[in-house]
Amino acid sequence: MSRQTSLPAWLPTLSRRGAIAPSAARRPVPLRLKMYIAVVAGGFTAGLVAALAVAPPVMTPAGVETMLGVALLVAVARAFPVHLAPKRKLIVDTAPSFAAAVLLPPPLAAAAAAVGMLGGEVRSRGRWFQAIFNASVSGARVGAAALVCRLITGTPLRSAQPAVVVGAALFLGAAVLYLVNSLLVDAAAGLTLGQNPFRGWWAAQARKLPYEAVLVLLGLFAALPARDEPWLLPLLLVPAAVVRHSLHDGLREASETRDALESLAEAVDLRHQRAADHSRRVAELARVIARRLALPSREVELIADAARLRDIGEIALAPDLLARAGSLTEEERAEVWRHAATGAQMIERFPDFAACAPLIRHHHERWDGWGQPDGLTGEAIPLGARVIAAADTYEAMIASRPYREAFTTSQAAEELRRCRGTQLDPRVVDVLLDILGHASPDHGARHAEPVPPLASVRGPHSAVHI
Repeated sequence: MSRQTSLPAWLPTLSRRGAIAPSAARRPVPLRLKMYIAVVAGGFTAGLVAALAVAPPVMTPAGVETMLGVALLVAVARAFPVHLAPKRKLIVDTAPSFAAAVLLPPPLAAAAAAVGMLGGEVRSRGRWFQAIFNASVSGARVGAAALVCRLITGTPLRSAQPAVVVGAALFLGAAVLYLVNSLLVDAAAGLTLGQNPFRGWWAAQARKLPYEAVLVLLGLFAALPARDEPWLLPLLLVPAAVVRHSLHDGLREASETRDALESLAEAVDLRHQRAADHSRRVAELARVIARRLALPSREVELIADAARLRDIGEIALAPDLLARAGSLTEEERAEVWRHAATGAQMIERFPDFAACAPLIRHHHERWDGWGQPDGLTGEAIPLGARVIAAADTYEAMIASRPYREAFTTSQAAEELRRCRGTQLDPRVVDVLLDILGHASPDHGARHAEPVPPLASVRGPHSAVHI
């Protein structure tokens, strides 16, 4: 996925489950991220050394076999992640990690997970700091989970212990395993992007929890027989491979759906004599605006997706309608404006994109209430729709249309100022002007010149963005 040049200069790929994946371009690492990685790695190393020194665990042949099995499984999981998107991966090492937390003393469990992650990093060919961070996070989360289990049970889990105690240990251990990883990785993402990593945190975790719950149960089922026969632990590769394959197939289907919808959006652009990358450019600009507004990353991506698909309802319009140089009749204008509602109805049928539907439906609403299809006013319009409207308006103005020439950047900036507070959200316009380098010294001022409703004007002096 391409990125605007105004995005952060260094953007490593953060996985959905605890790892930084290698970035395509070798860009400088921000100092704040270097310091954070040093703190995480140093804290984990110091904690591990202290635990081994204060209470050295007894090394038994069974314990050594278990450690080797865990390290092997974690390495395989890291080496073969599930690709969620071009820059998002799911590493399915939760199963062996939870098994290690159940079976091993905390320092041995942490060491096995960290060594396994380092082994998997060899195949990923990432940077050295990525391997150190991922190994430290893996070891820290497993060690913390194992410590919680031991604090509750007092000894390694045994079938003779009360079911309530065992259940509490397993539940809290799994929760700690998940939370430590999520907090450490999300903090790294926040430092990279310069955003609050915990804004909208729960919404971002909701889609990962089902996967993690399945992997935790898989790790528990593997740990039960491995208590007595550690050599059985590597057999976890078989069900883990099945789960990975199932996840991969589901994600591939979602990816194919996305590709099909984006191809349809490009076909709509070409059908109505727009540049093939028009929708992509609007989506990228909307993403930049949303990030400047400090929105949570999940909401940023939702806005970008909706921007990419916003005009998909135009597939139902007559081929010559938007390409016509002359004025439209009232009936034709009404038909054009229906495309937003039509597109929303189309998109809401796809579960992975249903959340985009309200933004698509309302991206032609106006701040002053003269928009379509519902005549919403001000902040009653979804923020994402207001962002898309501004991005779409600008990108449409700087492109040629059959009924007018392309605007220069300065002309488009002036038109945005004219539409500020009438057609477009003033705050979003101010952010967009700042991105374009045309920020006004009096952002709070309201231009007195009225802007007529879009449905009544079509020409070089209107900010029509269809």
